[in-house]
Amino acid sequence: FTDEPERLAEAVRKIRAGGGTAVYDAVYGAVQKKLALEAGERRKLIILISDGDDTASRMSLTEALEMAQRHDVTIYAISTNKTSDTKSREKVRGDDVIQKMVDETGGKAYFPLKLDDLAADFQKIGEELRSQYVISYTPTNANLDGTYREVRVEMSDKKYKARTRRGYFASKAN
Repeated sequence: FTDEPERLAEAVRKIRAGGGTAVYDAVYGAVQKKLALEAGERRKLIILISDGDDTASRMSLTEALEMAQRHDVTIYAISTNKTSDTKSREKVRGDDVIQKMVDETGGKAYFPLKLDDLAADFQKIGEELRSQYVISYTPTNANLDGTYREVRVEMSDKKYKARTRRGYFASKAN
């Protein structure tokens, strides 16, 4: 875990493909071991760089998403799938997983066409994070029973789109 951009850049440069991928475990663990422990009202997010094709996790996608949602973590993702004319089953499945993770948590997915686009995608994420607004409301159902509650935000001016998480867990922590 780091808040230092240079340490992150160094780690990204050392990434080598190969072996099994435990995407769901990585998301679950990052939330459980770091982000769930963050005090105060700080924004919590994960930038996931992956092909999304999980081959080694003990946790399920549902468990990873629930952990992120329970702790108000937004996931942004950059797909490492290479663009080609043929779409393998693994690539489509992986990109579907990435899209589900960002949709459920209010983030956004990026699908760079080439490695050079990676820096531009990080820049876009940074720009978006600096231009977000926070909207809150008080639900009519005040029961803090731990159930999942769906949320939908509609814009009165249809040329704008609100990107939000799809819901929240009604618990005392939220």
